[in-house]
Amino acid sequence: MSPKAPPRLPTPEERGWSAGDLLANRPFVICVLYLCTYFTVFSCVVGVVLAYVFYDSKSEEWERSQFQYLIRTFWIMVGSFVIAVFCGLAVLISKGDDGGIVGVLLIALMAFAAFILAAARTVYAMLNAVRHKPMPRPRTLMI
Repeated sequence: MSPKAPPRLPTPEERGWSAGDLLANRPFVICVLYLCTYFTVFSCVVGVVLAYVFYDSKSEEWERSQFQYLIRTFWIMVGSFVIAVFCGLAVLISKGDDGGIVGVLLIALMAFAAFILAAARTVYAMLNAVRHKPMPRPRTLMI
């Protein structure tokens, strides 16, 4: 008696989409660039430039809300890092030599929180982009 073969999974084309559809999905490409920032540092700059260009070009309503959300995600990320550095430097300057570890830990904690928020916002936008859904609240500061 031979074992039963496992059921065959449908191909992406049989499910109704292909990899080319994802690459043509402009908000999805920007999300990928944002997530690549954790490895390549400057890909988020390319992503935000594309988001601004695509936002000004002819696009569907769901895409415009995605671009607005992704642009805001970039500026939240930049603002969070600037605030983290200034707060850490303020602690370092005010406490002198004794505040060194506190300042570094403060910068690290705030930067880590900014990383998590940016990653969560990007993944949320990516999930909506795959479904071609608009962002429910594109101007929010949270997820």
